[in-house]
Amino acid sequence: MARSNKARARKQLADQVLTIGDMDALLCLAIKRVAAGTMEPNIGSTMAMIAKAVVGIRSTGDFEKRLEALEQSAGVGTIRRFS
Repeated sequence: MARSNKARARKQLADQVLTIGDMDALLCLAIKRVAAGTMEPNIGSTMAMIAKAVVGIRSTGDFEKRLEALEQSAGVGTIRRFS
């Protein structure tokens, strides 16, 4: 990917970050649309899989931050795990 494409992609991502609440609302809407027959079930399933991955990534990041804080407070040297 060219440098300008990367910069454009980063800007779009920063502008479109979803909170957990946003994802919850979108998934609830998808459930309603699948049930009403206005959305293909595979689209709803894909949305759920992506949301699950995002939540997992965020949870891992939160865990790493908490672990690092505990290690620092205990005076234990930290090892960079996922960064």
